[in-house]
Amino acid sequence: MKSLTVLLFTLVSFSAWAQVKGNKEIITRTFSIEKVTNIVVDLYADVTVDCSAKEMLTITADENLMNLIERSVEGGRLVLKQKEWIQSSQPIKISIGAPNLEFIRQSTHETTYVNNIDRETFSAQAIIGKLVLQGKAGLLKASGEIGQVDAIDLEAPVVDVNLWSRGKISLGSPETITGIVKDDGSVVYAGGTPKVSVKSRDGGSVQEPDQSNRNEEARFIKFKLKNNSVNRIQCYVKGPKPDGSTFSYGFPMNPGQVRDKDWSIGSKVYRVTNIGTRQFLTEIAPADEGELVKLFRD
Repeated sequence: MKSLTVLLFTLVSFSAWAQVKGNKEIITRTFSIEKVTNIVVDLYADVTVDCSAKEMLTITADENLMNLIERSVEGGRLVLKQKEWIQSSQPIKISIGAPNLEFIRQSTHETTYVNNIDRETFSAQAIIGKLVLQGKAGLLKASGEIGQVDAIDLEAPVVDVNLWSRGKISLGSPETITGIVKDDGSVVYAGGTPKVSVKSRDGGSVQEPDQSNRNEEARFIKFKLKNNSVNRIQCYVKGPKPDGSTFSYGFPMNPGQVRDKDWSIGSKVYRVTNIGTRQFLTEIAPADEGELVKLFRD
């Protein structure tokens, strides 16, 4: 009788914690959100945040898992996590418009992209996983445990760092770096000669750029860029700099619109879809200098 009781208890416990698998019926739902300043990603998903887009949350996932994805907003904080143990049939995709975003935390072994940042102060924390930041901020506060904060494409003259384990923070060309790095954590910067006032201990380090990464062929040229389609599209450009770092930003283009550009040779232009994925359009070549470059090449 005792053995039967133990068996029943085990079966009930297993059932309670059994994994819910996706039914392969993929759907997309959009939810309204308001005044979100803080995002916590505690869900295994491909997450893209656009800080220039209208406040909105779009989730693409298995139909039977949609209601098991928590998306609570309280006090300006949006928390993404699973209500039960789930296994999706394909990666969950989440797109967030968050023009008021000031802080983001990554707490799963995934990569979250935050684009078009434009804040006086922005904070990013990677407990685990990776955060990739793009845009500009007067002050970046970057922290983490064993995760990575990739801020190479974030223009931030002042960066304050806090690493308390073997995480990594990658920067572009800041003017000043302050903070503390310990327990084998590392901060690296791509270029420039910043003023570094960082306390390092227990193997923590701030690493100067590797001059072998310089790209002298990344010459900037002037040209005109045209959207030769009948649709308004959101674009994203990423290009190399001579010091080995890169630049990038997002921008819209109306049908038939022509813009003056000054980008480096090798810059790549992408179309950003409604769910945040990027589709390659064109790459800037030396022959484009002074010419009209069409987004959709013939």
